[in-house]
Amino acid sequence: MGTQANPTKKKIFIVLTSLSIGGAQQQLIRQLPRFDAARFEIHVMALFACVDARSLADDVPPHIQVHQLRFSGFFDLWSVFGLCRALRAIQPDLVMTSLFFSNTIMRIIQPFFGYPVITREHNTYIHKGVVAIWTDRVLARVSKKIVAVSEEVADFTSAQEHIPREKFLVIHNGIDSAALDTTHSIDRSSLRIAADAHLCLFVGRFAAQKNVPLLLEGFAQFCKAHTSWVLVLVGDGPIRQTLEVHAQSLGITDQVRFVGEQRQVYPYYQIADCLVSTSHIEGMSNTHLEALAHGVPVLTTPTGGTSALIVEGETGFIVPAYTPAAVAETLHTFTQHMSNNMRQAAKKKAQEFTIEKTVQQYEQLFETYAR
Repeated sequence: MGTQANPTKKKIFIVLTSLSIGGAQQQLIRQLPRFDAARFEIHVMALFACVDARSLADDVPPHIQVHQLRFSGFFDLWSVFGLCRALRAIQPDLVMTSLFFSNTIMRIIQPFFGYPVITREHNTYIHKGVVAIWTDRVLARVSKKIVAVSEEVADFTSAQEHIPREKFLVIHNGIDSAALDTTHSIDRSSLRIAADAHLCLFVGRFAAQKNVPLLLEGFAQFCKAHTSWVLVLVGDGPIRQTLEVHAQSLGITDQVRFVGEQRQVYPYYQIADCLVSTSHIEGMSNTHLEALAHGVPVLTTPTGGTSALIVEGETGFIVPAYTPAAVAETLHTFTQHMSNNMRQAAKKKAQEFTIEKTVQQYEQLFETYAR
């Protein structure tokens, strides 16, 4: 884990809980190639082993060093020693962390090394326990800044943990519109979708926070009067079989397609009329950004980032309640407004959230707080 010191660069140590691909890791994959290598020496460390086939390390530029530990919990002293060895070898000028475990452990050991620390909040964690809330509140004093990916995340976390709002800095997630594949689309016949059918798209992991059963129930109500519409679900997860059974019980299997996890989602955006999300929580959804960048309006429950991304009736619609009727009504409203103007407005909105702007804001943060 050793590295030679380079006094001309600021050494930035980015610490993640895992290299498994989630929203935070997806953003980091976009950011890492763009950090100025002449000014910053970037190290990435994962504290827990990656259990997925694909990891962030697969997409990291070769000039960025990736370090891997295998923590089993807070009291894994051997891994703590390994982390301390890495810190002594690298001697970072700034540590930036993501997610609760990384945020916590890097702030606990900070007094022994003296590095400035920036912590990041990626979501509105409505189920965070009392101990975790108390821990974050106390350790917030160690953070130079707490970066939130949206205004909603900053406001929610500040209120939940009683941390002064001025402690937070909002840096939105970014999208690289120029890198999107807008030339290839899925052959509709391979999905058993008619050429003149309309398509609702869901993209995400089948996890509780995504609230996919509500989407299925709302679509079941909607498609009774809209028989030419099909719902395509791109993703996978432990509850996929349960969701497929649920779709069957709702009698909508003819209008629903489960296509599994796809490494390249872009071709599905090319055939979609809208993206639909019924999540309980989001920070600032990468999927929402990708959809908008492809000119796909977004219909979503009011989660983190929606106030910045969704202009009602222009770039999408907000689902006003967590009920099947509200989902169905929002879909119906969209059918009355869908137009090329909405698609153009969606693309224009995405252009406000470039990955270059996100990286520039992080680099300014590095320059301000690195020792």
